[in-house]
Amino acid sequence: MKNTLKRLVKSRKVLVTIPALLIAMVMTVTSIAAPAVRIEAAMGVANATAGETTYSESTNAGFDEVVQVQLWYHNMENADSGLVAENLNVKFDVPTEKGATQVIKGTVGGDNTNNVVMTSTVNLSRDDARLEYIPGSAKWRHNAGDNTNIDYQTVSIGDEVVTSPTGLDIENAQPCFNFEATVTIQLRVIVDSVKIDKYVKVEGSDQDWAREVTAQPGDTLAYKVEYRNAGNSWQNGVVIRDSMPPRLNYVPGSTWLINQTNPGGVNYSSDNLTNGGIVIGDYGPNANAFVYYNVTIPEADGLLCGTTKFRNVAVARPANMNEFYNTADVHVDSGRECEEEQPVYSCDMLTADKNAISIGDTVTYTVKATAQNGASVTGYTVDFGDGQTADIDSTDTTATVQHTYSEAGAKTVNATAHFDVNGQPQSDSQGCATSVDVQDEPEAPYCKIVEATMIDRTKVRVTVATSDDSAINTISYDFGDGSDKVVTTDKTVEYTYTTDGQKNITVVVKMTNGDDVTDVSCTAQVNVQPETPSTPITPGTPELPNTGAGSALAGLIGTGALGMSVRAWLTSRRAIRSSLLTKSPSSLY
Repeated sequence: MKNTLKRLVKSRKVLVTIPALLIAMVMTVTSIAAPAVRIEAAMGVANATAGETTYSESTNAGFDEVVQVQLWYHNMENADSGLVAENLNVKFDVPTEKGATQVIKGTVGGDNTNNVVMTSTVNLSRDDARLEYIPGSAKWRHNAGDNTNIDYQTVSIGDEVVTSPTGLDIENAQPCFNFEATVTIQLRVIVDSVKIDKYVKVEGSDQDWAREVTAQPGDTLAYKVEYRNAGNSWQNGVVIRDSMPPRLNYVPGSTWLINQTNPGGVNYSSDNLTNGGIVIGDYGPNANAFVYYNVTIPEADGLLCGTTKFRNVAVARPANMNEFYNTADVHVDSGRECEEEQPVYSCDMLTADKNAISIGDTVTYTVKATAQNGASVTGYTVDFGDGQTADIDSTDTTATVQHTYSEAGAKTVNATAHFDVNGQPQSDSQGCATSVDVQDEPEAPYCKIVEATMIDRTKVRVTVATSDDSAINTISYDFGDGSDKVVTTDKTVEYTYTTDGQKNITVVVKMTNGDDVTDVSCTAQVNVQPETPSTPITPGTPELPNTGAGSALAGLIGTGALGMSVRAWLTSRRAIRSSLLTKSPSSLY
């Protein structure tokens, strides 16, 4: 611009008398009017396993299938504008909760651009499925050449484009469709599932393993529990436990474990199988393990008259998952006829609706009991493992109770069932135990203003950071001048004041916090300076031609190279020539 002005001054004597102030005014008007860099983007998804070759707003996927998500972006400015989208950042937010409908959010924006937020939907075939990012699958397709030597390349980029709360800075994006680019990621359909089977036979007999057998008083029983990872993700810290019915007795030191690490079997050092359970290790998809142990049946005089059915419950629980269980039954005849039916009463099972929680979360416990032949339930007592207990006033054989934990740590939870047995109070707790892991309280949502900067006399740029950008619902900006609030999802906005003075900026972010939506706020101050008055012409300064300053400025803008530049700047940008649907590749890569 300075060279253009010099040429104008040399070629037009009338401009010699224009004061420096007028030139400064022209330069200021030009710089203030320079627009921010505009970008556009779109996103689509395709089922790569099913062989889909085009991207759509949504797709369907089943167990273990892989979907590919593509985000396309483009600097909309004219090719010769020199306007570069600085530090263009891309972020994918992949949902972590299970559900048949999975909505992926994509965000793209730069330091000097608008933010574009898009979504694509994957419809899963089952409610217990979820999506999981495949590490190393992120790809960037871009023009590594220039505007005349186009060289599109596809390269791998960091997993931070998904795993980082702030996404990944991709490039300084040049204007022109020759520099359009795509970022793709792959997601696998994950199902966290466990298969558990329980079998029994009389030790030393020719019986095959079965779910139900007949035994004699005094026999030793052999039990086998088979655990298998029936999902397609790793399951860590798998716990196996046995809920032993009354009168059966675990044989100390009898627990053996067979798995891939111990194909010949290893004697387990702990006898906690019937008291909270044992940890048998980590298992990948379709991996399995076998747990063997022995139990003794009392002699006839220690049994009830007639035939007793003993039901053992085997429970498997991987870390951060719920419990899965199966049963095996043993029928034992004591050889003594019953003059009358004997009362049967027992506490059979205690389960939790979730076994891994955070401080402040609530767990629902379910306790089940048996009461027959003159025995009836009178209530339950549950010890939550944190020094707190609860009495349940119920006569049902199934009851529930809720408890909220306020301290972290592993908790062993026990239940006792209370009975009336032919008019006498009785209690039983054997077989009613479980555990829950309480994690530290998650970080509370917060908002902070990392930038509140006047980029010229009246225009401010505000940038907000939060504790979890994926939890943002909306961001409301109040610029402190009485104007309407600006509500958006953009973390960076610009605003032009029409009055001067100190302004108090307040930002309110609505964030998802568990099942609730929480408002968090942050503030900042800026000072809008008053307009500097024009410097008066001092005595002795040659007068301007009798056309007035406005005419001189109009002449300056209307003639010469500078005038052509200003008119070009005032001309609207050409229409968008492409969209994601026409620019998407015909096949996945």
